Amino acid sequence: KDLFRLNALATLFFQDSLRKAPQAVKDYLKERELNQESITTFKIGFAPQGRDSIFRFLKSKNAPEDVIVASGIVRRNERGEFYDTFRSRLIFPILLDPKRVAGFGGRIIPALVEGVDQSRIPKYLNSSETPVYEKSKILYGIPQALSAIRAEKEAYIVEGYMDVVSLWQNGARVAVATCGTALTPGHITSL
Repeated sequence: KDLFRLNALATLFFQDSLRKAPQAVKDYLKERELNQESITTFKIGFAPQGRDSIFRFLKSKNAPEDVIVASGIVRRNERGEFYDTFRSRLIFPILLDPKRVAGFGGRIIPALVEGVDQSRIPKYLNSSETPVYEKSKILYGIPQALSAIRAEKEAYIVEGYMDVVSLWQNGARVAVATCGTALTPGHITSL
């Protein structure tokens, strides 16, 4: 319950951060042709560049440090300092159902990391496994696709978050994706 509550708060933070995002983020959304309906439907957000932006936000909402770290949204370095896992990334909340966010996927915004060796930065970064987020069982986009899958009696399993959103946006509303892992029997069982 605490992790779902924390993930819901984080989702709101990321969505608000997208509304206030720098022009480079807005340009990236335009380049990738993401429309507002898709952004809203998939609760897409943005993780700002700051070292501990979401940590400070979650602390301001009285979230306990142990739950914040257990969520994987924030990590602790060897000196015991807290830092945000997702920075300078477009954020894709991974929902179990319309109300519960299990984890997050983040896509780097190239313009925000110019001057940095981008080969050393993963293009996509996913939440670590938690008691509510098991990558081998969860499919991205299932809440958004479920009614169409039931109606059409088929599903497209694709590689990534952007694939799902792009297909959904273009009328193929039965697409889902694995979350940074190979397709497993757990995914098929869930589907």
